Amino acid sequence: MKIRIEELENGNLRVVLPVALRSHGGKRRIVPVGGENEKDSLLTHLARAYAWQKAIDEGRFPNGKALSDALGIDLARVSRTLRLTRLSPTMVHRIITGDYPATLTSARLRENIPVDWDEQEKELLRA
Repeated sequence: MKIRIEELENGNLRVVLPVALRSHGGKRRIVPVGGENEKDSLLTHLARAYAWQKAIDEGRFPNGKALSDALGIDLARVSRTLRLTRLSPTMVHRIITGDYPATLTSARLRENIPVDWDEQEKELLRA
């Protein structure tokens, strides 16, 4: 999987993740191009979280419940996924670059995540 990171004029970063939309069991899913392993899985969950949040922000869905209904998946799953948009910039960068401990898994990110960015990094990035 080839990830591209660009610095924009305003100092923000644009991260391009090669993903594709696939239908599986009548449901559309975001999957990484080139296979899926644990690192790809974290990237997939992160990409899905930002795509879903963007759909809500743009008004295509008024809230997570409407999104879960449209996707035909459980609201709890949508909520857990959307929570990933609250990860610190450091956490996002480490996931994108693959520079994180083996203890940071998609299963761990489905659990409660501290809101405070410093706490996130201490709890989730310790080896």
